[in-house]
Amino acid sequence: MKKIILILAIITININIYSQTTIPAGNVSGTWTAENSPYLITGDILIATGSTLNIEPNVTVEVQGFYKLAIEGQLLAVGEKDNLITFTINDTTGYSNENITNGGWHGIRFENNTSNDSSKIIFCKIEYEKYVLEYDYSSGVNIDNFSKLVISNCIFYHNRAGIGANNSSISIFNNLFFNNNSGLGISFTDYINIYNNILINNQQMGLSLYEVKNAHITNNLVCNNSNSGIWITTGGTTCYDIILSNNTICNNTGNNGGGVFMDELYTDVKFYNNILWNNTHNNTGNIFNVEGVNLSASFYNCNIQNGTNSLLDNIHNYENNIETDPEFINPTTGVGWEYDATNKNWKLNETSPCIDAGTPDTTGLNLNLPETDLAENSRIYNDIIDIGAYEYPGYINVNETEKQDYFNVYPNPGNETITILSILNQPENIQLQIITQTGSIIYNESFENQDYFNKQINISDYAEGIYILKITTENNEYFKKIIIQ
Repeated sequence: MKKIILILAIITININIYSQTTIPAGNVSGTWTAENSPYLITGDILIATGSTLNIEPNVTVEVQGFYKLAIEGQLLAVGEKDNLITFTINDTTGYSNENITNGGWHGIRFENNTSNDSSKIIFCKIEYEKYVLEYDYSSGVNIDNFSKLVISNCIFYHNRAGIGANNSSISIFNNLFFNNNSGLGISFTDYINIYNNILINNQQMGLSLYEVKNAHITNNLVCNNSNSGIWITTGGTTCYDIILSNNTICNNTGNNGGGVFMDELYTDVKFYNNILWNNTHNNTGNIFNVEGVNLSASFYNCNIQNGTNSLLDNIHNYENNIETDPEFINPTTGVGWEYDATNKNWKLNETSPCIDAGTPDTTGLNLNLPETDLAENSRIYNDIIDIGAYEYPGYINVNETEKQDYFNVYPNPGNETITILSILNQPENIQLQIITQTGSIIYNESFENQDYFNKQINISDYAEGIYILKITTENNEYFKKIIIQ
C-alpha cells in the first residue's frame, strides 16, 4: 500500500512539474493560470473585440516561433512584484540576424480599439521581440490607434523596441527598459503621460517622440543610451505642450543626438528640474538640434553641464539653472549602451547641489508630478523638490534614527543670502558652521534648546564656490553642500 501511495505521489509531482498548455493559432480568451503554465504559443493569436484574456501572476508565455499576440479586445496581464508574468521566446538562436525570423517573436500588438475597457500590463517581463526586415515594424508592446491602456512596473529586455505607440493615448509608468534596440517610441499622439520609467542601455534612443502633442515626461532615468537619450522630432506639423520635468538624463551618446535631440516646429519645450549631464553628440553637449529655425525651449531649475554652451540656440527662458556635478552615488564610468547601467546607483549623494534646488513653487505649472520618485520617496517635501528623478530622502547622519531630523537650505545656489530651515524631533542645542573646501570655518553660530528655526545668513561677502554647511546637534552631525555664486 505504501508503495502505491509513493508511486501516486511521484506521478502527481511529475504532472505538476511538467504541466504546460499548448495554444494554437486563433482566438484566445478566458484565464491563463500559474498551475497550467507555461503556455506554449504555436501561431498568431488574437483577443477579439468584446473578449478578455486574464493572465495570472507567475505565468510564462513562451512563444514557439515568430508569432504575435494581437489585442482588439481586453488584455489583463497583471502580475505581482515577486511573481512576474513573462513573455519570451523558446529559443533565441538567430536573434541578432534581421534577415530571418529565428530567435525572436513578433510582440504584443494592440490594434484599432477605443471602445473596450482598459487593458493592463502590470508587473510583466517582456523580452526577445524581434525586428525582421520583410515584416511590419513591431515592439515588445506595439500600440496602434488604441486607448485605455496602462503599462506599469514592467521590465523590457532585449527587444527591438520596448514600447512603440502610434495614434494612442496611454499612461506608461514604473517600467524598466534596458538592452533593447530602442526603449520607447511614440508617434502621432495627442496625449501621452510617461513617468517613473528607467530607460537605460538601449542601442538606439531611450525615448523617441514623433509628432506628439501634450506630452508629459516626468521622473524618468534615461542613461547610457546610444543615438540620444530622448529624441523629439516632427513630420512638418507644429507641436506644442511638451514638458520634461525631474528627469535624470545622463551618459547618453550617438551620432544623431546627445541627451535630448529636438528639431524644428516644436514650440517652447519646457524643461523643469532635469539633470542633463555627461551626454555627448560628436563631442558636443547635452541638447542638439538640426534646423532649429522654428524651435524654442525654456529651462528652469535644471542642472546642465556647460550651461547654455551645450544647448540649442533658440532659448526662450533660462532661469535658476546650475552647472555643477550632480554627484551621483555610483554612475557608469562612460557614455553609451556599452557601459552597463543596470546595477549602478543614480541617486544623489548627501552633498549634491541638486538637493532642494528644484522649482520652489509648482503651483500652476501643470507638471503632473507623481507623489513619489523612482525610489518611492516623497516627491515634494515642505513644498521643495530636488533636481532629477530621485529625491534625496533626508540628511543621512552618523547615528541614523527611525525618524530623521530635517534641515533645508535655500536658495541653493545663492548669492546674497541663504536661509536654513530646521525641524527637529525634539528641542536640542544646535551649532551651524560654514566650512570652505580647505577646512576653514567662515561662519559659526550656536542655538540653544531649539526644535524649529528659520535662520537667514548673509553670504554676499563670501567668494564664489562650493562650501559645506555642518550642522551639529546633541546626537548627530549633518552635512550639506552649498553653492555661492
